[in-house]
Amino acid sequence: MINSLIIFLSLFFLMIGYLKVANHFNIIDKPNERSSHTKVTIRGGGIIFVVAVILWWLMHGFQLPWFFTGFLLISVVSFIDDLGHVPNRVRIVAQFLAVVLLLLELNSLVGAPFSMVGVSTDHLSYISLVGAPTNQSLNNSYLLWLLLSLPVILGFINAYNFMDGINGITVVNSLVTIGTIAYLNHTLTLIDPELLSYTMMALLIFGFFNFRRRAACFAGDVGAVSMAFLITLLVLLLIIKTGNFYYLALVFVYGIDSVGTIIERLIKRENIFEAHRSHLYQLMANQSSIPHLIVSSIYGMVQLAVNVLIIISIRQDVAPLVIFSLIFLVLVGIFAYAKLKLYRVFG
Repeated sequence: MINSLIIFLSLFFLMIGYLKVANHFNIIDKPNERSSHTKVTIRGGGIIFVVAVILWWLMHGFQLPWFFTGFLLISVVSFIDDLGHVPNRVRIVAQFLAVVLLLLELNSLVGAPFSMVGVSTDHLSYISLVGAPTNQSLNNSYLLWLLLSLPVILGFINAYNFMDGINGITVVNSLVTIGTIAYLNHTLTLIDPELLSYTMMALLIFGFFNFRRRAACFAGDVGAVSMAFLITLLVLLLIIKTGNFYYLALVFVYGIDSVGTIIERLIKRENIFEAHRSHLYQLMANQSSIPHLIVSSIYGMVQLAVNVLIIISIRQDVAPLVIFSLIFLVLVGIFAYAKLKLYRVFG
């Protein structure tokens, strides 16, 4: 308890220190026509997530070395991008290398290559749904599995970054996801619980400065990308160790808004790599003028409800495939209906 308090206070004062340094060196986010804010705000406050993971790594036996190296690489490049500009090719190469390191860590944690250690034969059918290798096809499908997972993981990391556009949305949704995994970790023992504790402390501290009508700071690329990288490790570890594909629902809300918006922009023949305000949360905050904190809270509460439903269905074995499918279809329906209605009203 005392150690946790010391870590919390250390992170809090480090956050205050960063805000002073960022203000002095003009590390700011200026509003533009694509922004959802109107005031100049300090950016890069999500560096506190990186500091929390570094502290955990140093104080708890240098665990997860492959993951930590990838995490540090992707975080440093993202922070440099917050300070100025990193060429797309450099950012993509850094993210690619970081994801390869993440996959190497998963490989070392669950057995080469992602063998179903501790997974019952009943769960192998779940794994086959996403093309992950069973023991019989392990050697033949390993390379294909990696080739398929790399772009999906890279897409998720960048989608998580794109979703960081209004006050509170990153901190609320990250707390819901990390908190859910921390709850599951009590019985599944997926990872060192202190990593989750340090991360949640960092999120709460960042939330104190960001979950406001006028935020004192934004997460920046360093915050959104580093958090996405950590969540990727945790969700994949959860899926692989339990053999349960349905835990993908833990990132459904962000995923459906991101993928749905990409599909919409492709249909409109827009450049999906350009900044935009087409996400549902952006339309709600900008066109509908719903306060940022309410939009962020709605996203977080919907994701929390999804998490509760999927966990209950899995634990009670109450038609998890049906529940998973229904949740997906309902969210897609809500996303499409809400967007169409907003377009009709605001054009």
